Amino acid sequence: LGNREQGSRRWRILNAAVFAGIAAVIFYMTICARGEETAEAVLVPFQNFREAREQPELYRSMLMNVLLFLPIGLSLPEVLKWKDSYLSPKSFVLVLGESYTGPVTVNLAHIPHILLGGSTGSGKSFAAKRELLNVFLAIPQDRIIVVDPMGEYAPLVRRLGGQVIEIAPDSPHHISPMDLQMNINDEDSPLSMKADFLLSLCELIVGGKEGLQPIEKTVIDRCVRLVYREMALGLETAKTPLLQDLYEELLRQPESEARRVATALELYCTGSLNLFNHPTNVDLNSRVVCIVLKGLGENLRKIAMHTTNEFVTAAVNANHAEGVATWCYFDEFHILLRDPLTASYFVTVWKMLRKQGCVPSALTQNVKDLLASREIENILDNTDFMVLLSQAQSDRTILAKQIGISEHQLSYITQSNSGEGLLFYGSVTIPFVDRFPRGEIYDLLTTKPEDAANGKQAE
Repeated sequence: LGNREQGSRRWRILNAAVFAGIAAVIFYMTICARGEETAEAVLVPFQNFREAREQPELYRSMLMNVLLFLPIGLSLPEVLKWKDSYLSPKSFVLVLGESYTGPVTVNLAHIPHILLGGSTGSGKSFAAKRELLNVFLAIPQDRIIVVDPMGEYAPLVRRLGGQVIEIAPDSPHHISPMDLQMNINDEDSPLSMKADFLLSLCELIVGGKEGLQPIEKTVIDRCVRLVYREMALGLETAKTPLLQDLYEELLRQPESEARRVATALELYCTGSLNLFNHPTNVDLNSRVVCIVLKGLGENLRKIAMHTTNEFVTAAVNANHAEGVATWCYFDEFHILLRDPLTASYFVTVWKMLRKQGCVPSALTQNVKDLLASREIENILDNTDFMVLLSQAQSDRTILAKQIGISEHQLSYITQSNSGEGLLFYGSVTIPFVDRFPRGEIYDLLTTKPEDAANGKQAE
């Protein structure tokens, strides 16, 4: 009997030792042995006890993993491998991670604002193009508009059969700021909206600190209604006026203020910058439209951006009337925000166009530009889904304070590789690693010079 009890005691001690040994190995792998090579095999994203103390919620998560799931041999990986089951044929769902109760997802088709921030070469344009391609394939009824200051999206849009519009002095493409659709079912009069746009366009052209004076605004409004008179009456002979028609109508007015405005318009009608004094000769109704704004001087760039904004608003309203959503991508957002009028427009987009079925996405190298003023800061405050890639030091400092990113989370956007960063959705913050396989689609999406060089060598 004594030998039997002694053997049983030894067996319990051996089992306890084995259990303690397994627990020690998992404890070591979870906390002490984490590195780039083992990142996909562990759960808890901290490396030592100091970080565990600073992040008690992760510490509790680690203990839960070890104490609760060790007995049955279960554990969740820190990095999820892609599975085709993550795709949904009925909705635009993105899997953010796995929890103990199942996957954590977000439907991007229902998220009105998306912001992608990252320094040069971090992969922000690549990420936006991936989403654009997913929208094109997964939601065939929706329309896509890209405002592209650098021309990086043109090859992809052409490959998708879309319309690329290059706005430049030597370009054959033209968009007339005078285009007007009278048959849109909207609460506001199309003519009144066009008059308001042309007022702001004239104010941009005339310039000055005080802008247009009341008499000048009255004269411009009168002339706008005169040049659109036949269209408003629905006459079959009516033609869409050009900017020069407005210029000539201003010259016919008796007020001296009208001549002042006409003189300012002359440069853009009969002068060397008459880029916008032509009928529209591109397909603005294409499902995918990319407007390229590179190669423009300061004066033309402001007018081009203002005209582009008006086109985006009109397209979003028209699509909404047809029950169609519009995905808008604004690349190099920090450049577009330099003009006060354009910056004010984007604040309106982030607040109002969401109600018209618009899903705007902004890509910027410098997130700190969104904090340049309280008005522009509203864009960041009203952004529901955000992707942050590798950030410059100055931007990391601002983000840590503005968004409340911890030191550990900042490590994911500090000198990180292309395609690595953080996802933000509501109160959820998740690190991610994107490894896209090389091939035809990769070559179409990438803008890295070394990839282009390798592609030419392969040819």
